[in-house]
Amino acid sequence: MDVKAVVAIGGKNSRSIDPVKVPKALFPIANKPAYQYTLETLERMGIREVFLTVGDKEIVSALTNEPLEGMKVRTVVEDHPRGTAGCLKPLEPELSGHTIVLIAAGLISLHPEDLQQMILHHKHSGADLTVGLVTQGEKKSGIERVLLNGNNEIEEVVQLHFSMDRRSNMETSGIYVLESQVLEHIKPTGFMDMKEQLLPKVRKSGMKVEGWKHKQNCAGIRTIGDYLRMNFELLRDTPQAKQHLDDYQEITSQIWVGRNVSIDPTATLIRPLVIGENTSIDKNVTLIGPSVIGPGCQLKKNSFIRESVLWADSSLPSDFEVDKCLISGKAARFDTGYCRESIILNGEPFLDGIGAVLGGTTVRKVIKEKPSWTRQLNGRLYPILKRTLDLAFSGTLLLLTLPLWTFIAIAIKLDSRGPVFFAQTRCGKDARPFKMIKFRTMVQEAEEIKTRIQNLNQSDGPMFKIDGDPRETRVGRFLRRTNLDELPQLLNVLQGHMSVVGPRPLSMSEMRFNPHWRDVRLKVQQGLTGLWQIKGKSTNFFHNWIQLDLQYVDECSFLLDLKIIFLTFFKALSKV
Repeated sequence: MDVKAVVAIGGKNSRSIDPVKVPKALFPIANKPAYQYTLETLERMGIREVFLTVGDKEIVSALTNEPLEGMKVRTVVEDHPRGTAGCLKPLEPELSGHTIVLIAAGLISLHPEDLQQMILHHKHSGADLTVGLVTQGEKKSGIERVLLNGNNEIEEVVQLHFSMDRRSNMETSGIYVLESQVLEHIKPTGFMDMKEQLLPKVRKSGMKVEGWKHKQNCAGIRTIGDYLRMNFELLRDTPQAKQHLDDYQEITSQIWVGRNVSIDPTATLIRPLVIGENTSIDKNVTLIGPSVIGPGCQLKKNSFIRESVLWADSSLPSDFEVDKCLISGKAARFDTGYCRESIILNGEPFLDGIGAVLGGTTVRKVIKEKPSWTRQLNGRLYPILKRTLDLAFSGTLLLLTLPLWTFIAIAIKLDSRGPVFFAQTRCGKDARPFKMIKFRTMVQEAEEIKTRIQNLNQSDGPMFKIDGDPRETRVGRFLRRTNLDELPQLLNVLQGHMSVVGPRPLSMSEMRFNPHWRDVRLKVQQGLTGLWQIKGKSTNFFHNWIQLDLQYVDECSFLLDLKIIFLTFFKALSKV
């Protein structure tokens, strides 16, 4: 088969399910990394060469490739995150002249027959790029909309027929089939997304872009609920499970056990189950499937596990109940005695931002623990301290700089025609729109000029940066270099639209290239300054921006905010 495959593994910071800090391609499905199922599927199709693109060297050691008969698997480490399309560019010499199958990380449940049909359709249609599509549920029989006025009073309740809803219920699956000439449209450096950036360029060039509706279930990991379902569906499909569990002994129908497993005779096992090697199951343990127990787990006496997944080396204490959970690490220090519809990672209970759904039940945090004083400071007290700091800092700085505002306003008016201030709609916390205010630093026709000089952009992703930007006014260049143009945003902070510290507020269109980055950064208040301003603003790479925003959301605390404010002042003074 004249086809080569690329599997985008990603890097440790390219996760899309908080707070799991593991690439989706490494999630264990029935105790085997997810990407290995993809390799086995490709091998059964007869594809002989596969490239695994990874975002950093740390991931390489976790790629325990099992040799597959007749298949050559090569791991390629990116010098920086490239995006779904960008990861193909370094491989252009090896892929030239071939049809390419690109599979995004986190896409697991592949069926060889379906993918084979997709490739045949691609070739017969003469397409240059074929995009896999999946249906997301059926449209409801009716659509109800409640219209409110400004006083929150109901004005009207509208019942629409489903035929009036023109929105498609199709979305991309994460599988793409393309010809190597498409790679000519990928930038040689920087970040490039497949859907938002490459696909429009390919269409604009006159190339043919097709859609392929998958005939078989093509599931990707978007939530923890998706991940648990993948495990359970594999276990329930006995023929499929047997193909992938040949290293396990099926001690009875649908119960697969690894080597050196100790099971007490009093334990109750209800299929389907997978139990990893070197696992110990004590007296009177009840294990109800579908469940997956990873290697090296310890299940103490009288523990109860139902429809759950335990990752390697996890342990449960005696008399502990687990129901519809993902467990990683020790659950021994929780005194509630149970864990239901929850997630424990490395012994810590998590849930915020996941929104996982399993069997129609929303996963929610039910385990409570006594927080230390640091958790209190960065937990319940943090929003109060942060808002107090915002009011005190912005109010004080506003009073101190008001005389400067007059000089800046006069300079702007004398330098160029147009208003003193520039306001633009941006997204605040939870995507709430607000008008962000700045001193005007560009000519009035800036947006029109931008469309004409787009090809001069020195950055990637949604960033637009040109050294000596011709749209800047003389005064504006000084204001931007010293960040004085952002002084009016103190008013946004006082109004509660922004915070002093946080990711910079952007429009929704500027965040479309990376939905995970967008959704994570919008969980916190957007700020005047942040890690990007003190660490990454001198670079032009989108991936640095993503990593620093994700780092702030992961680590945000009152002490970190104070540190960022101090370093911002130090950096600003160095420019004056």
